[in-house]
Amino acid sequence: MPAFFSTAFSDPTLIKKLDADFVVDDNEAAIAALNAMDRGETLCPDQFPRRIWGDRHSKPIKRLPDLFYANGWWCVSQRAREILAVHDMGANQFSAVEILQRDRVTPVAGRFFAINIVERKDTLDEAASNGLRQNPYSKMPVFNLPFVASPGDVAIRGIAAGGADLWIERRLQRTFLISSRLAQALAQAGLEKGFQLLPCRAGE
Repeated sequence: MPAFFSTAFSDPTLIKKLDADFVVDDNEAAIAALNAMDRGETLCPDQFPRRIWGDRHSKPIKRLPDLFYANGWWCVSQRAREILAVHDMGANQFSAVEILQRDRVTPVAGRFFAINIVERKDTLDEAASNGLRQNPYSKMPVFNLPFVASPGDVAIRGIAAGGADLWIERRLQRTFLISSRLAQALAQAGLEKGFQLLPCRAGE
């Protein structure tokens, strides 16, 4: 398989009831940082949250998954971060963040990292893909995954094998891709399901 794509970004169960200090303290700056991430830009250290806590609707947090969404930022567990770190991350960024209970004092067990996927590639072969939905509001051809994605729905060209092992395709929204070697490492650690990985097919 040339690579794997993830359906995690479209999974509402990974959106946790959490607030982030950056959003609460300076919402305008937080929006600017999130927009920069969408454009694939590198962030400064002070553009990441340092503390995240359960929001007013949250129940006591017993555990968090290895990949989850927290008030604008995707976060990974230390276990996932250690696997990612031994692969080629290119310009991708990870910033340690403290997760607290709703009282903003009691720590949630584990270490976590907010992630900014800076790396971009343009290897999507939309003609060989299945069921991709074109965004009608974009000036350039940009696509979303099918509502119910299946293995092989995304086709990418062989040049995707070069460069970083974790990236976002320029013309494919709400997903990230990883190399086969990284997918294998995540699977060996039991994290394949948590990252919701499906194999791509080889494009032209």
